[in-house]
Amino acid sequence: MLANSYIGVENAKPEIIALVKKTSESQFKIGEILKGLKDKVESFKKDDFKKKDSPYQVAKFEYDNLVENELPFGKVVANKLVQIASDKGIKKYLDKIPFSYNTMYDLIGMSTKQWNFYFKKGLTTSSTAKDIKQMKALWLEKTQPKVNEESTEQEVKETNELVKDLTGGKLFGGAIKSDVQETDEPYAYFKSLTQESIVEVIVDTNETNISVKQLDALQQLIDNTVANFFSTENVTGEYTVKTNPNILSDNPAIAA
Repeated sequence: MLANSYIGVENAKPEIIALVKKTSESQFKIGEILKGLKDKVESFKKDDFKKKDSPYQVAKFEYDNLVENELPFGKVVANKLVQIASDKGIKKYLDKIPFSYNTMYDLIGMSTKQWNFYFKKGLTTSSTAKDIKQMKALWLEKTQPKVNEESTEQEVKETNELVKDLTGGKLFGGAIKSDVQETDEPYAYFKSLTQESIVEVIVDTNETNISVKQLDALQQLIDNTVANFFSTENVTGEYTVKTNPNILSDNPAIAA
């Protein structure tokens, strides 16, 4: 631990560790502390901030060292906690929501109407991630415009082109798994493809100005693309779109 820290990590570490217990209030407080440290780091971002020994680079090193080596969780969790602490809705309903940081993270960016809808559907401090997922599905069903069952020729063409690009691994920097064997069995090739991670999103929230709303929009785009394919191809039965579990990861090795 660095003495005479630029951003005060020597005081933050024991306070954060003392708060690492399963309450929504403590999770939120950890996020507030980390957000305060990140704000201090950004306050040093001046004209010479790119220089190796600039106050900004030293402060950034202090923060990164704290969350990567000094705390009982890593940078990905720290980023989630900071975003949780920045959400007005979570702050307002802190005593009424689950304590798991992943579940709290799923509640980021909701409108007042959406919060009220979730509470009517049974949102409590003991709600699980599965409960939240079901509430979100019901909310989307209630609020999203109905999609016509019949697609236009242009929509069919665009979907077919997208699927062609997906199976050829041309999209998203070639990160898509396309080394599966094609088969004559209906839809088996697409099924084999979608058993792999279709899209991998690698985001470092320290360097990327992507917002929670934009991430939600990306997830919705992925969901709609797959749903449109199943609709236009008249595929029946249930299916699930699973986003890369390492979303928001700052580990470049995941993209390999």
